[in-house]
Formats: sequence, C-alpha cells, structure tokens
Amino acid sequence: MKRKRPTTLAMTTDSLSVVRRIALTLCGIKEEMGVSRTITIKVYSNIETSFELTEKLLVGFWISSRSTSINTFYNDDTDNDILPKTIRFDELESLFNRRSNLKKVNTISFSVEKIGEELILSIKCLENTFNDDKKYKIWISPGGAHKLEKYERNTDFSYYLNLILPRFKEIGCYPIEIKCEDFG
Repeated sequence: MKRKRPTTLAMTTDSLSVVRRIALTLCGIKEEMGVSRTITIKVYSNIETSFELTEKLLVGFWISSRSTSINTFYNDDTDNDILPKTIRFDELESLFNRRSNLKKVNTISFSVEKIGEELILSIKCLENTFNDDKKYKIWISPGGAHKLEKYERNTDFSYYLNLILPRFKEIGCYPIEIKCEDFG
C-alpha cells in the first residue's frame, strides 16, 4: 500500500533542516557528507517584531540595504513551503508580521560577501512570561565555509559567534541560550 506524501510542511525544528537543505541546494552550496550546521540563539530584547530584529541584525552588517535581494520560502501565512522566491528585503515586513502574529517561523536566505557564503536565517517570537521584553529564537545556518583547522568536518562556530554576538549586543539583544550543532 502506497503512503501519501504530505502536501504541507509545518515549520518545526526538524523541518527547518529540510528547508535548509532545499535552500542550500538551490543556492549551489554543497554540504560535506550531509553535515547540517546550525547556530540556535534565544534572546531577550525590547525590539517589538521579528522583522525589526532581523532588519537590525542584517542591514548594514550582512546585507547592504533594505533593497537587497534575499530569498524567502513562503507566499503567505500558511506553512506551505515554496521554492525560494527572490524578493527585496523591505518587501518582507508584512509577511513576517502576519506569520509572527500566528507564532510561525520566518525563514530567509541571503548571500554574505564579506564572509564568502550563503546563510539561512530563521526567527520565531517566543512567549515570555518573565518580563515585558520580547523573546526570540533565531537559527542561523552557515554554509560551512569556515571549518576547524584540525578537523575539517566540523564548523568553526567561534568564527560565526565572534561576528554575531557583538552585533546582538549592538542592537540591544541579550542572548540567554546558545547552541551550536553539526549534525549528520
């Protein structure tokens, strides 16, 4: 008996890996032996929306301006994924806000010239019962251009963290949990 394939993809942590692999393939990035690289950071901030946080994190740091072309994986607030769609960063705001209001993950990919690779960024607003700040979970999936010198299968996460953490501090985000993972 044949099993039917699901027609939707709910954005769970596991399915982020699927979206990441699709994005890497379409961006022409090859993963060594199926290694999936992810930096997961939970932060507190007074930044109001996931779009605003993403904008402050990326614009002028990893992308040059709000008019920079990036890829998104959704047309609407459903979790029906699409092939990456190239749009300008400033066109994302309404989509990000609709999805965020429904507690859904937003995922984009973009090229970072100064580090020589494509990155995938996903972000989700989390419930905060501690104080009035916003709480976010951010997944950053590097393409693997920076690996450990003595063991090239694994990612040099310190390279990425030395870039990301000062930027978070600069924009008013305070990490409460950091997880780096090479999987596969």
